[in-house]
Amino acid sequence: MDDLPRALESALVHDKKAMEYFSLLEDQEQQHIITQASSFGTRKEMRNFIRNLGRNFSGQI
Repeated sequence: MDDLPRALESALVHDKKAMEYFSLLEDQEQQHIITQASSFGTRKEMRNFIRNLGRNFSGQI
């Protein structure tokens, strides 16, 4: 996670399922998530985005 924006990294650290999901994605898919996340203006928007990633992850990709 060395090249993740700090806000995204922080949000992922607090959501185990979202972190697991993100770590299993291909580089291109991770970059898409990073791009989306960089558009958020508030921490609340980022947390909601990450929470939804975690909720949508069933443990399989």
